[in-house]
Amino acid sequence: MMRQTLISFLFIFCYIPLFSQSTDDWQQTVNYEIDVTLNDKKHELDGRMEIEYINNSPDTLDFIYFHLWPNAYKDQSTAFAKQFLENGNADFYFSIEKDRGYIDQLRFKVGDEKLKWEPDREHKDIAKLILPEPVLPNSKVLINTPFHVKLPVTYSRMGHQGQAYQITQWYPKPAVYDQDGWHPMPYLDQGEFYSEFGRYDVEITLPQNYVVGATGDLQNEEELQWLTEKAKETAEKKSYSLWDNSFPPSDTTYKTLQYIQDNVHDFAWFADKRYHVLKGEVMLPRSGEKVTTWAMFTNEEADLWKHSIGYINEAVLFYSKHLGDYPYRQVTGLQGGLGAGSGMEYPMVTVIGYAGNDTYLEDVLLHEVGHNWFQGILASNERDNPWMDEGMNSYYESRYLEEKYPKLGSYDSLPNVTAENVVDNLGFSDFYATPYNYYWYLLYARQAKDQPVTLDSETLTDDNYGAMIYGKAALAMRYLEGYLGKATFDQIMQQYYETYKFKHVSPSDFRTLLEHETGKDLSWFFDELLNTNKTIDYKANYIYRYGKNDAGQKVHRVEVKNKKDAIAAPFSLTAFKGDSVIATRWYEGFAGTRKVEFPALKYDKLRIDAGGYVPEINRRNNNYNLKGGKRGRPIQLKLFGSLEDEHHKQIFYTPMLGFNKYDGLMLGAAFYNSLAPRKRVEYFAVPMFSLNAADLVGTANIQYHLLPKKGVVNRLTFGLDVHRFTEGNLSAFPKETAPPEIQQIDEDVQYLRFVPSATLTFRPKDARSSVEKQLQFRHINMNRESFSQDTAFYNVERLLRNNSYSINELSLSLNDKRRIHPYGFNVQLQQSKDFSLASAEVKYLLSYKGGKHDGLDVRLFGGYFLKNDAIGIALTMSDTGPRDFVYDDLLLGRNEVSGFFSQQVTMQHGGFKIPLGSVGFANEYLLAANLKTTLLSKIPVKAYFNFGYGKSSSSLIPWSEKLLVEGGLALIVVPNRFEVYLPLVYSDDFQKRIDISGLKLLQRVSFLLDIDGLNPVKLLRGAF
Repeated sequence: MMRQTLISFLFIFCYIPLFSQSTDDWQQTVNYEIDVTLNDKKHELDGRMEIEYINNSPDTLDFIYFHLWPNAYKDQSTAFAKQFLENGNADFYFSIEKDRGYIDQLRFKVGDEKLKWEPDREHKDIAKLILPEPVLPNSKVLINTPFHVKLPVTYSRMGHQGQAYQITQWYPKPAVYDQDGWHPMPYLDQGEFYSEFGRYDVEITLPQNYVVGATGDLQNEEELQWLTEKAKETAEKKSYSLWDNSFPPSDTTYKTLQYIQDNVHDFAWFADKRYHVLKGEVMLPRSGEKVTTWAMFTNEEADLWKHSIGYINEAVLFYSKHLGDYPYRQVTGLQGGLGAGSGMEYPMVTVIGYAGNDTYLEDVLLHEVGHNWFQGILASNERDNPWMDEGMNSYYESRYLEEKYPKLGSYDSLPNVTAENVVDNLGFSDFYATPYNYYWYLLYARQAKDQPVTLDSETLTDDNYGAMIYGKAALAMRYLEGYLGKATFDQIMQQYYETYKFKHVSPSDFRTLLEHETGKDLSWFFDELLNTNKTIDYKANYIYRYGKNDAGQKVHRVEVKNKKDAIAAPFSLTAFKGDSVIATRWYEGFAGTRKVEFPALKYDKLRIDAGGYVPEINRRNNNYNLKGGKRGRPIQLKLFGSLEDEHHKQIFYTPMLGFNKYDGLMLGAAFYNSLAPRKRVEYFAVPMFSLNAADLVGTANIQYHLLPKKGVVNRLTFGLDVHRFTEGNLSAFPKETAPPEIQQIDEDVQYLRFVPSATLTFRPKDARSSVEKQLQFRHINMNRESFSQDTAFYNVERLLRNNSYSINELSLSLNDKRRIHPYGFNVQLQQSKDFSLASAEVKYLLSYKGGKHDGLDVRLFGGYFLKNDAIGIALTMSDTGPRDFVYDDLLLGRNEVSGFFSQQVTMQHGGFKIPLGSVGFANEYLLAANLKTTLLSKIPVKAYFNFGYGKSSSSLIPWSEKLLVEGGLALIVVPNRFEVYLPLVYSDDFQKRIDISGLKLLQRVSFLLDIDGLNPVKLLRGAF
């Protein structure tokens, strides 16, 4: 008895700190008193702050790290500026000084004693404050300082848009000191915060007619009454001047507002003279306490925001019901300028950017109000563990939408479309719950571009910060709900909230609580599902319908397979009779193949994970039909396409019209098997009927992707590309200069191009790298029905016996797609029985202020024939149809040498824009430089100049080391896809060989039209 008592005592003694006390052994406290004045003419803040720093740690502190986050906007060298640019946004990079911001006039003191402080060597927005005396454990220090903030234009979170102010991350703030030491962190756009709890007493002075929404309880009764009156006026308002969003003049009189709040870890405020106000009230489900809710918005989207107070009320009730009561007395949602996402949360106040429609506004308000729980109250380290606030919160966001809109799941969270549109057009209506998060995850996991959920904000790519931290993490939480059961899961999450509210909770705290309360080993969840990018793919192999278990009960044994290298995660089996669920059983996970027992019931179909809880990489193999075939996925022929449907074998189609000079009008359809997410095998075929040739023409492409999880290769793609079109006849060439035998031939020629390929895409060392490296091999096979295209050389004997040829091509490319100064190069070897060609191309964009493609575009090309015994194979200054010997481009008039159809050029070889005819052909070597520069930002017209130098030893086309020059203006309709060129200057050789001056203006114009590059299916696939 004594031994049992001792064991019980030890268990209880160890159990308490196991999860209840792991983070609250000690936690620092920081209390603030801040007075600040807004200058809305200069867009500046002048303030004074005193903080009480209470050292609850067992350590003696000699210094305190401070965040000076307004300095993130000081120049382009800050961590924020660099990350902003890495993520593809160049607005701040091109900002001017008056639009940037900073914090200065800092004079830290303890009493009257001035303190030394050291700016961080790497980060302007971090400083180390040296204390005059060490702060001992369980003691405190009072620090005061004035400060001045120049507010930037809103690029991220803090700033102003005119006289609309978003005052966030605005005051000097101590970094967190916890069991792991100090956590100084630079401000980032992608990556949020970690702060100490305390009391805020903030006084804000600004012109009288500003409406302010802020953290904390407003202490001014007169101001509260004024806001209440404005709320009554707004509630009675029938319409808004949606097109008038101008700022009224500022009052010359000022007011000082006081806000006080305990147990918060940040303070933010927002001010706008144009705000309408709505006021509401919520009674909390547990305590019965009342919470005042506020909504503040301008005319811009007032027709949407007039419903916002209801959305805020529902959000407070939802999170209070599922987790625990909201602990503060008010919550505010407001409209404001925001660069960092759709919305941003701060304690008790949230700012929402442009919404676009009601459903999106509701969704974002819900999500941001929910952050009062995750991370406002459950204060995880958002920078190191962003999934603990964004992922957990996104789970509850999806759950809210599923409960409120049970037929639509989370479709309402899609921006700028109605739920009905999504269901109807994309075929979502019979999908399992939370498809938005699932497909968000699949977009990157299917390409092995996903990263583990547990990575910190700085390591994640911009895409994965959304897809993994919001999408996959939310799916993981829902997975736990399904596996544990909703009642058990809810009870644990409520305990999680009560245990860790107002504390710095960590992933280990969450895991310890879960495993203790469930008695389960959740290694599969924390160590693999979250901490790796390993996948899950269960497959129903076979059902053995007769058998008994150890208890003598009749059971079916179901053979289930999971990939050998997959996560051994739990899964469920559900039996259906028709569409009715008969039974569901959950099983612990495994990798490989096993037989599991299922009750011997009357059913006609088994489905793995019918509830859609498991984020599998492939759900198309989850069904097993006892009748009508093993898999039983019927073919679904669907117009335009949709996201992947696990219940059908999908074939998408789109009616197509085509045209070229020789085939005339072509009628057909495109057939393809995927849009997004990507599949391992993808095809795209466009069979068409040529009205001119009365024959079948078109294109087809199929690709097979291998995605190694390790090693230097990220993707290996095997492809096959097929083209069949009419390419023209010899009458396309000027007969007056042709030999008699050529003039006799007037026959259309059809070609069949057949190109197998293999492409290696190398894995970047850093997932955030913008560099892509590829090695590609192609075998280009050309077959003609009568003669080759090389008619310009009038060698009929050669033509008639050269009906087909093949080229082996090996190329190595590197492309850095960084936002500023992107560049790339390609080195290529081409070889056939008659020639060998080595070439290299370098591209560089010297970026100017403006759009993504604005700047000085530089292209250099060099090609050299190692061997050339082929007639008609040459490098060309201006690459048009008759000289495109690899047939990579689809052309409107491939063999035309005069007229409109001859004016289509491609960006190959010399890159000149004048269709040169016989000028500028080189069968030995060619060097070229192409320059194209922006004239005015946002104006799609550029100036271009091209320079070429080469040599030809052909007696038919002599060209010996002459420099050719041309220049003109380019209209950029779609960059690198559709561009129109007007040559204005050119060298004398053009005049000698082609009477350019005698051509009319439209006859000089050429155009680049990349028909294949404008393919919407390929564009969509290429976007992911």
